Amino acid sequence: MDETQVNEASELQQQLQQELELLSAYQSKTRAQLESQLLRERRDLEQRVSLRRAVIEQQVKHVSFSHLCFTVTSCR
Repeated sequence: MDETQVNEASELQQQLQQELELLSAYQSKTRAQLESQLLRERRDLEQRVSLRRAVIEQQVKHVSFSHLCFTVTSCR
């Protein structure tokens, strides 16, 4: 290889290294954003499940109480 080819190969190697660094940075940023989004979605789902569970528990208590009142009054 002559000097021109060596210089060109060196420049291409540098360019490739820079592009690799940019790609790695982009992937890291994208991964962090995705993880953040997944965390927000998980928190939202957990909150919705908790709220729904509370509503269902309240309904069960109401139905049990209503059934108990019906049973007590019908036994008289």
